[in-house]
Amino acid sequence: MTSASHPAALPALKEREAVVPDTDSLALPISSQDIQIRYAYPEALWSRILDLIPLHRKHQAVAVNVAAGQGMAGLELAQRGLNVLSVGGSAVQQGCTLLHADTNADTHVDVIAAQLEPSVVRDNAADLVTCMDSLHVVNAATALREAHRILRPGGKLVVALTDRDDRHMFVDMVEEVTEDATDGVYSRAAAQHTPQAWAPLLRQGGRFKLLEYATHDNPVALMGGLDHLADEMAGQPTVAAALSGPALDDFKADISSLAQWAFGQNPVVLAQQTRVFVLEKVTPPLRG
Repeated sequence: MTSASHPAALPALKEREAVVPDTDSLALPISSQDIQIRYAYPEALWSRILDLIPLHRKHQAVAVNVAAGQGMAGLELAQRGLNVLSVGGSAVQQGCTLLHADTNADTHVDVIAAQLEPSVVRDNAADLVTCMDSLHVVNAATALREAHRILRPGGKLVVALTDRDDRHMFVDMVEEVTEDATDGVYSRAAAQHTPQAWAPLLRQGGRFKLLEYATHDNPVALMGGLDHLADEMAGQPTVAAALSGPALDDFKADISSLAQWAFGQNPVVLAQQTRVFVLEKVTPPLRG
């Protein structure tokens, strides 16, 4: 449900530019598939995020969940007492956010029908910006500049990126099969969101400083079972570019067979690791 009952949230918006939809006005064809939760995050992560808010700001703090997707991260923050603006995502995804909120009577999230870059949030309005498994599917540099604009001086940016965890034998075998099938076009190393690869981008030339980096084990049960994993691996951009026709069919059959060998009739649980980067806005940006 959308609500203005959080007094700090809506004043953070620019006048006459925000559209706050409701489930009746959206009237979207939302299926059960649309509202499946792809990622959940451990309680330790949410506790750490809340610790980033200064004590004197706890009750009026504004959190902006950008590239919100289905908005589950924003709902998690709202359930923990923050005033949340959920920005970005398609109309269907915004509808999913509202449906999830409707199942939690005490949860209030303001869903803003607006483009992510630039958003309708005022300059220096947010205490916290979260990008939870979303930054890699938008223009990351533009989104980070927008996060810098809307954060208060000293405000925190939390970026979470979840990768398959190839420390586990099954995942290691899936990655090996995928690399072999594509003759190395797919690279497991390139698919990982490591600090070495992402920290320079996240710092944005001095707009942010990296305060901490942590990892959390975050396994996920694949709702579609054996075929779900095969479809997910086949959907990797480098795999899709390298394989087609019978070669693609053979690859998907190999992945499904591997999952059948590993899990049999049990649920397919994919080992994952969520990498969490906590950054602080620098004002003015550092040079050099």
